[in-house]
Amino acid sequence: AQHWLPLKNLDVNGQSSSSDDKFPLNSNLHHPSLGEYQSVLTDLTMAAGKGHLQARLRLGLLFAKGVKVPSGATTSEQATMTTAVTQDCSKALKQFKWIADNASPFR
Repeated sequence: AQHWLPLKNLDVNGQSSSSDDKFPLNSNLHHPSLGEYQSVLTDLTMAAGKGHLQARLRLGLLFAKGVKVPSGATTSEQATMTTAVTQDCSKALKQFKWIADNASPFR
């Protein structure tokens, strides 16, 4: 199976327009559920509390943007979005500040 396309065969946005399931980035991707995000937040928070740099970075990124997930409707027309991670800039800043203060080579 071919897992790449020449540049001339890609759409303007750089993605394949093929709906063929041979391509890993198609419209049938599994979206993480609300419960999966809650579990990830719990795990990342625990790891961040132990000083894990990547956990702090990922928490910061999640809080900086927030995350919405489909509500579980069976078709995209019926789907509504539910907040999985609430955008919270102060929590994001706390994580990024910890990284700058404790893990930056410029400290």
